[in-house]
Amino acid sequence: MAAQVPSEVRPRELAVSMEPFSIRVAHAISGEVFLEGDLERGIVPEDSVWMHGGGSGEDGCLLLLRKMNLELLRRHWMHSEMWWPRLFTHHSDIAWDDYEKDYSDLPEEVLEPHQAAELARDVQRRIEAAEKDKREVLQERDDLRKRTRQERLHYMKFGVRKSWVQLHRESMAMAC
Repeated sequence: MAAQVPSEVRPRELAVSMEPFSIRVAHAISGEVFLEGDLERGIVPEDSVWMHGGGSGEDGCLLLLRKMNLELLRRHWMHSEMWWPRLFTHHSDIAWDDYEKDYSDLPEEVLEPHQAAELARDVQRRIEAAEKDKREVLQERDDLRKRTRQERLHYMKFGVRKSWVQLHRESMAMAC
């Protein structure tokens, strides 16, 4: 999250406090607060870092927070629990489909079973895709066989060669 830190504020002039359930970014001398709030869920302060980008907006103060993910340790199969409904308690909810999901920061105890399950799903998807491709090839062969048969039957009946497209158009015109 980029805090709105003015470009004239130097990194040494920032007072950044990251606690397990709160964050505060302020000017160390004047006390002006740029970002402050209680977090919706906990972070690991020792594994969280901040960087000053040298300007406001996206170049302001970037906070990289390591989530505690305590919810996952209770119910490891509930990966959706790792997604915070909001960053700060005073923010409105974030819609579930507003951002792409990334499970790379799952705790190690949860990541291994998740990766194994994902691998099994990938294998199943590949098998299904191969079966679908095979069905499509067989369907194309069958369609070609039917079209060729119709062309041959027409030639045997009338002694005139016509493509399947012409035969199909004529039969559709007669049906109308």
